Amino acid sequence: MFASMQLALFLLATCGIHVTEQNNSGCHRLIMASHLKNLTDLIDSQMETSCLRSFEYVDERKLDNTECFLKAAYHPLKGIIDNITFKSNTPNYVKLSLIKGLYVNLARCIKPHDDKNKKCIKTFSRTAEQTLQLVHKYFSQAKQFLSKATFTDDCSGVFQKCSESQEKDAVSPEKRFKKSEPRNVQGTSVTYVVIPSVLGILLALGGLLFYLHKSRILRKRQTQQIGNNIERTEEQRSLSGGEGHLELQIQREV
Repeated sequence: MFASMQLALFLLATCGIHVTEQNNSGCHRLIMASHLKNLTDLIDSQMETSCLRSFEYVDERKLDNTECFLKAAYHPLKGIIDNITFKSNTPNYVKLSLIKGLYVNLARCIKPHDDKNKKCIKTFSRTAEQTLQLVHKYFSQAKQFLSKATFTDDCSGVFQKCSESQEKDAVSPEKRFKKSEPRNVQGTSVTYVVIPSVLGILLALGGLLFYLHKSRILRKRQTQQIGNNIERTEEQRSLSGGEGHLELQIQREV
């Protein structure tokens, strides 16, 4: 009886190892070059546009581990793929359907984590072409990784570092206000000093211009008065000379 149990356990372990090898082998060949070619065709079929679409995805720069990135980005990738649409019964529609099927089958190989990786997600804004390029890059990285290894690492520590990094970047509004307050006070004090100085200069300049204007008017008036006095003097002289000539003529006649 004991020997039979040992034999059963041995067969069960052997079967488990065989199934694991089959699964690993299947993951190794899961993503084919044709899948990447389909994604390249979808990218090339996009029209150039400046229209952006927003979506949630993993910031790869926050994760220095390829396996953990692929695990973290698996669930957000579904939202991206589901929002890509093509007209039914067209070549692009068929290619996209194959990519969606590939995504579903990839889950057994990646074994994505639960919501622990949500802290590594942020919002991106990309064009349709750039969005498809992200999808292509993900499957290309997954293909390269699966060709050399299997998904076995526990990424909890990596996701925790990502979370801590985001917490440092996300400064509370109170801290932002406190940090910016000294700068605002300094800027306000500078404003209080500069504005009166500028106003004083403008007032002084205005007073100087007013003084010059008045001086010019006074000089003009003085010049006119001098000219008038000269004219009056000449008229008086001419009148005096005429009277003397008239008296002299009268005396001669007498």
